[in-house]
Amino acid sequence: MTGHRKSSGHLGGSLRSLHVLLALVLGIAGVASSGRCQEQAVRIGFVLDGPSDENAALVELFKTEAETVLARDFQVEFPKDMTLVGDYSLARASRNVEKLLSDSRSDLIIALGPLASLASAQRDALMKPVVAAFMPDPEVSNAPVRGGTSGVSNLSYVIAPSALNRELEAFREIVPFRNLCLLADKGLLDALPRAKEAVQARTEQYGIGVVMVPASGSAQDVLSSIPQDVDAVYIVSLNELGANEFSTLIAGFKERNLPSFSRRGRVDVERGVLAGLTPADWLKRVARRVAINAQDILLGRDAATLPIAMVRRGELVLNLETARATGVYPSFRLLTEATVLNEDAAPAARRLSLPSVLNEAVSVNRDLLRSNLDVQAGKESIAQARSMLLPQLSASATGSIIDQDRANLGFTAERTLTGSLSLTQTLWSESVWANLSIQKSLQAARGYSRDRVRLDVALEAATAYLGVLRVRTFEEILKNTLRNSRENLELAEVRVSIGAAKRSEVLRWRIQIASDKTALVRARAERGVVEQQLNRILHRPITERFSTEETGLDDPALPTDPRGRRYLRDPWTFERFRQFVAERALETAPELQQVTSAIEAQRRRAKSARASFFSPTIVAKGEFSERLHAGGVGSAPGGSVFLGDGSDWSVGIMASIPILTSGLRSAEARQARAELRGLETEREALAERVEQRVHATLHIAAASHTAIELAEQAAQAARENLSLVTDGYSRGVESIIILLDAQRAARSAALAVADATYSFMIDLMEVERAIGRFTFFLQAEDRDAWFRDVEDFFEQGRP
Repeated sequence: MTGHRKSSGHLGGSLRSLHVLLALVLGIAGVASSGRCQEQAVRIGFVLDGPSDENAALVELFKTEAETVLARDFQVEFPKDMTLVGDYSLARASRNVEKLLSDSRSDLIIALGPLASLASAQRDALMKPVVAAFMPDPEVSNAPVRGGTSGVSNLSYVIAPSALNRELEAFREIVPFRNLCLLADKGLLDALPRAKEAVQARTEQYGIGVVMVPASGSAQDVLSSIPQDVDAVYIVSLNELGANEFSTLIAGFKERNLPSFSRRGRVDVERGVLAGLTPADWLKRVARRVAINAQDILLGRDAATLPIAMVRRGELVLNLETARATGVYPSFRLLTEATVLNEDAAPAARRLSLPSVLNEAVSVNRDLLRSNLDVQAGKESIAQARSMLLPQLSASATGSIIDQDRANLGFTAERTLTGSLSLTQTLWSESVWANLSIQKSLQAARGYSRDRVRLDVALEAATAYLGVLRVRTFEEILKNTLRNSRENLELAEVRVSIGAAKRSEVLRWRIQIASDKTALVRARAERGVVEQQLNRILHRPITERFSTEETGLDDPALPTDPRGRRYLRDPWTFERFRQFVAERALETAPELQQVTSAIEAQRRRAKSARASFFSPTIVAKGEFSERLHAGGVGSAPGGSVFLGDGSDWSVGIMASIPILTSGLRSAEARQARAELRGLETEREALAERVEQRVHATLHIAAASHTAIELAEQAAQAARENLSLVTDGYSRGVESIIILLDAQRAARSAALAVADATYSFMIDLMEVERAIGRFTFFLQAEDRDAWFRDVEDFFEQGRP
């Protein structure tokens, strides 16, 4: 009983505790629900350093990120009159910050510029929270730092640790230089008097002389301020120059062959600067970090405790158009490692698609042109054979001199000139008629040979073009893999810096990056090979550049008519479809047609050989001759008197047949029969190969089509796995081995999707070649007729 009372008391206490806990949870939920229903209005102001063409886009970016992050907890407002723009002076920036701090409507201020950020940090006290997005390095700005935070009430800022050393190393690897000009807005340099000393300390490590030029006024003013002995330019910030002036400045750099490097990275490289390390998404990342800091502050966290450092990963970007203009030639290694802009010297004048490649190939390919010439020459062989059945007229003239003794006999003058005409007509000749028939059959064979070459050229061109697309896709996949490895390297460096990982992880990522670069180099080499192969097929200069249009399964040049897919749905239908295609191929394959024509020619030759034993040659012939001149002894005085009337003519028919040829005709007959049997045997073997090729290509195409879906499923799973593992690695719950494995799996899966897709397209072209016709070259009504024949074939096969 005692034990039971204790249990009962314990149960009652547990129930009371549960009631209290439930009430507490419901109360919290009610408060949260009430908070969501009545969101607190928050007004945010912006302070910018000065007027700029980029201000509108910059403010919009930070607004968007703030709304995205804060919308769940607050109703965010950005009053227009709370966006203040300075004049690129620290004094004006300070007044603008003061104005917003004093504005009773403002709840939080975002400083969008190094001067505005510096002005916020230099105040003795901040009555309201300020988040500074672009704080200059504390080494030169004297910004407050305490244990990785600002340590100042109501002040939070974002700072990317100085990457000047790394940027100088990257710049010098692109182009060696000894004298560097550092360009920065005049207002910024005026606000940072310690900057010159700090920069000189860094550059002296590399034996580089540096001159700092404050940028203000026009581009020409800036250019004239750059000393002549300067051989490279490093741009810190040029916000005071508008877009047009910036373009003029870049043109001036090119004119003076001055290589340039921008701290802003890709943003400026796209505008004409030679190189940079900062990726394009840096601003977006900063805007997101500022929005998160603002959320923490508005939810009650002290701004002084928020971390200030933000890792800025390096991604080398090169503008090759600028490189060419300034005479800079980056190494193969740099070109592989960097993201390259304007790689081609000029936009490719030629843009290729699969249909255009097929059309161009069959019109300019040398092998096909040779076949066309063979067909043209074959027409003349028929004309030659036919001419032997038509009248043949010939003319001749004969001059003769005989001795005087014979001339004295009075039959012929000593000197005579005679003209004659001869007309012959073959009335019957087995060999002549046979030759005409044989030449016609051989001409048909030449035509089928040309069709075969045309199909082979089309297949070769399509395969080469799809191969170019496949390798280019592989290259993009490998670039993305290299980019992921670099990001993971930077993540590993951060983990090492905070003691969450060992240096071995950094080294392992460097090994992976080297491996990724090797794969990318090979892919680029392979791309060059397949592009040159395509140029050869199209009879273009081997190194001529071209751009390409992506080809999908809906491309009109591919035989992907939806009506054909239903024949792949089950084994019986697929087998029946293969039977139809094989039968049609046996009827239309140009290889078989060519051999069939050769058999017809040989059969006629064998028939002629047999007929030669009994078939005579009958020819009608007429001749007319006229003595045109007689002179000397035996002629009349004056040498022009003819003996008789001087004219002769004859008409006759001649029939002939060989009687004894010593076995020649028998040997010719036996040879003709043997060659005929050889051609018939060749056709049987060729028919078997054509039928087998049709079935094989259809099986392969069906398998590769299925492989596309399976590869896409694997790729989707690999991408999701990589995302989860990468997130786990960043939080320290997954090892580098797991991440490396996930990254390799994602790369392999992406490559498999590309390979399966292009392999299927190539397999479809192989099917078309096996059938003996390309859908692309058919008219719409011919394609419709083909599918009607398929349906009729299936109807005949139904029980």
